[in-house]
Amino acid sequence: MKLFPGLEEMLFPPRCLGCLALHRGLCKSCIKDWRIGDYRSRVSQVPILSSVQYSRTASRILLASKEDGIAEADDFVIRAMANSLENTREILGDVPPLVPIPSSSQANRRRGRNYIAQLTKILSQSQGIQMRDVLFHQRKVVDQSTLAGTARTENLMGAMSTKETSLFFRPVVLVDDLVTTGSTLSEGIRALERAGYTVVAGITAFLAQPLR
Repeated sequence: MKLFPGLEEMLFPPRCLGCLALHRGLCKSCIKDWRIGDYRSRVSQVPILSSVQYSRTASRILLASKEDGIAEADDFVIRAMANSLENTREILGDVPPLVPIPSSSQANRRRGRNYIAQLTKILSQSQGIQMRDVLFHQRKVVDQSTLAGTARTENLMGAMSTKETSLFFRPVVLVDDLVTTGSTLSEGIRALERAGYTVVAGITAFLAQPLR
């Protein structure tokens, strides 16, 4: 049963997504830590465009969105993705279909949704760009957040495949929430290009560290 708005806010006052202080959205301190920009890197020779450097605030917003399903946090992540998409237009002009990085079946069950696919769908509809949800995990993988370094690459090596192939080297843009070592995006690029797609760019909301 939904409470009256005033009573609900008294019992469950809004808290800052970044530091949990009593504040709606982001407090002044966390806003300073949330800077939308244009960060560019490369994975497997593919340009990757990101919007927010990973920080304590960004980490908490991503967790609130990804694991807690908080709609307001979703909005922050989607806006960051949208900024990356806009910066991609400078490179590509017209943006080809968006392909979300798949989540594991275990993660989907835990979250009650296919996280990246859902956010990519919202982004594609708002931007009038086609989405092609063609990637999936063809074997069990460990949660990447529990791994580091080469273990991330080994965990995902050969793990992804596509639901369909492209006979015409169709261009696509790969979408994920965060790029750290680049291993997840690299595996997505491998699987798509093996199926005949051409990954012309990748976009993420967050960049954890500069990639070479």
